[in-house]
Amino acid sequence: MRINPILVGALLAATLTLSSPARAALSLEDAMEAQSTDLVLPAAVPGVLAARSCSSCPLRNLQLSASSRFFIGSQAISLSELRRQFTSGRLPVLVALKPDSNIVTRIVITNGAHTQ
Repeated sequence: MRINPILVGALLAATLTLSSPARAALSLEDAMEAQSTDLVLPAAVPGVLAARSCSSCPLRNLQLSASSRFFIGSQAISLSELRRQFTSGRLPVLVALKPDSNIVTRIVITNGAHTQ
């Protein structure tokens, strides 16, 4: 009787997978949804962003760093362009944070309302 090495390898891999301990899910970002009218942008980066997820929610102080990025949809923009967009009215915004911190990784205007 011949033993198929591919079959043995597959059985060994399946056995190791089933016997390994479960791993906790890794969170790459936390996020909050808000309206542009519920965010107060700093004058420059680095700086402190005051944000709330609803008009009656308490303000949270979040840190913008040199690595924080700003977008309209998938298009990268500057802080000054983000500020200009915020003056055009109430826009839906996603604020992404490093896990378990108040450090902003990105701010995204999510409705794609970009005017050039």
